Amino acid sequence: MAHRDARLAGIDKEQPGQIDVLCVGNSLGICGVDPMELYRNFGYTAYNAGCEMQMPVETYFTIKKALETQDIKVIMWEANNLSKHHKNLDAYGSRLAEGMRYQFPFLRYHYVWKNRINGFIPRRYFKGFAVNEVIKPYTKGPYYDYSDEHTDVFAKEQYYYFDRIKRMCDEKGIKLVLYGVPSPVSYNIRMHRGLAKMAKEGGVDFLDGNAVLEEIPIDWDKDTFDEGDHLNYYGSKKLTDYLAKYLVKECDLVDHRGDPAYQSWTDLLTDYDQEIRDMEGTSYPRIEKRRKEKKRPPDYDPKEFGPKGYKKQKRAEKKLNNI
Repeated sequence: MAHRDARLAGIDKEQPGQIDVLCVGNSLGICGVDPMELYRNFGYTAYNAGCEMQMPVETYFTIKKALETQDIKVIMWEANNLSKHHKNLDAYGSRLAEGMRYQFPFLRYHYVWKNRINGFIPRRYFKGFAVNEVIKPYTKGPYYDYSDEHTDVFAKEQYYYFDRIKRMCDEKGIKLVLYGVPSPVSYNIRMHRGLAKMAKEGGVDFLDGNAVLEEIPIDWDKDTFDEGDHLNYYGSKKLTDYLAKYLVKECDLVDHRGDPAYQSWTDLLTDYDQEIRDMEGTSYPRIEKRRKEKKRPPDYDPKEFGPKGYKKQKRAEKKLNNI
């Protein structure tokens, strides 16, 4: 399955009733909580169900999907997608589309047969988390300008789904927590204040990692893979540890280490550690790129015909030979 759908589909593969913490949000959330490190160090069972560019409507239906089989105790919502303005017809179209995909899963996964035929290489996920050890430093320095006293105001669609998810959590006795992944590219002080205001009005905690970097602490020379937008594996470990301290203090979660019913989690740590060794110095995009390059014939000219233009090149050569 495509990367943004694989985590959602993976929820169905989890043993019912074993996930205590559900993590949702957009691409920042994907890099936020590392469930394997959370289990290794604290014994808490979590699943990272974030996806690239996840909209609040998708967050809502992701939670509904998880609740079909899991007894969730805490939802950790990476708050960045609440700052993205989806409005007017786009907002209503997204509501309709996601509702249909939830009711009829084949609408979401109809493309899978193409990936099988094309030799698509799936990434290895560990409770929704993919190991990424690539390092591209952030070098521009501090990015929260506290002298800026403005506060972001978000669209009605964002408030609508925040309220809807909050009500759903209250009805089911789930603790909802907003958090922010450290990201100089995606966060600023105006957004921080807007999200903090939304959280306060909704009666939920907001843990903004950008505002407490000294407590995490992020090293921008090695803890990001794209110059400060997203955390890599090393940064995710630090943020997970910071958030775990909150879970220990504020949430009544059970340490499942040593429980025979959760032995599969302990066993998975062996594969997870091997993945960390295997992925050192590389990434899945690089692996996919190398694979495509190996499939291309030696006479392929990407400069002239583009990365997917081998067939175009051959047609041009055939036409030339027929002249």
